[in-house]
Amino acid sequence: MRELMLILLSSIKLIGGYPIPEELPVVHFVPHGVLEEKACHKPCPVLGWFSLDNQIYLDDQLDLKGSVQARSILLHELVHYVQQVSGKFDGMRTCEGWVQREKEAYTIQNRWLFEQGTATMNFMLLHLDACHVIERK
Repeated sequence: MRELMLILLSSIKLIGGYPIPEELPVVHFVPHGVLEEKACHKPCPVLGWFSLDNQIYLDDQLDLKGSVQARSILLHELVHYVQQVSGKFDGMRTCEGWVQREKEAYTIQNRWLFEQGTATMNFMLLHLDACHVIERK
């Protein structure tokens, strides 16, 4: 897992400009229901989640060895890790910062998928507008 994370972090550095951190996050493979509870607090289509205590949770059904798409989920969560370590989004309002972090993570993920010769994941903006609706109220 360490080797894979270092390879993905190298890609994140090339695409997003983030330095490779000295420490790697802890990665947990958990049942989908546990992931749903941690990330959404209800049923949802989540496959990965980064907690602010620098831990990554992945659906235990992801096949990191056999699936480029699955590796892209780990890459996406690693982007959140380097965002957190760098402090790039510190000081932004919670919702605004969340949207910007997600947009950047999906942009890097989609670019990486393109470079792997794989179709990009087109669900990027499906859940990003909810934040703006909440803020307007």
